[in-house]
Amino acid sequence: MGSDFTGAPHEVRVGRVVAVCPSCRHSSLFLRAKRKRLPKADSRICAGCGAEHFYTALLEQVTLRTIADAERALDNARSARRNRS
Repeated sequence: MGSDFTGAPHEVRVGRVVAVCPSCRHSSLFLRAKRKRLPKADSRICAGCGAEHFYTALLEQVTLRTIADAERALDNARSARRNRS
């Protein structure tokens, strides 16, 4: 895993939604970059496959999943409302 990363593996989580590795689609555990300089200062490495990803990209994945879940919930509420009428 290299000396560029530090700490114990952790989940990239916002609320109950957890990011998964875009490369292997299995692991949700990442190691944090020890680097202080940009552009790789916000890098995370997958604990499962070793692929490197930007933290902001993982947060974007969580954001898009949250929006999709909210849209699905709104669609379900609309269809339930129509069925009652």
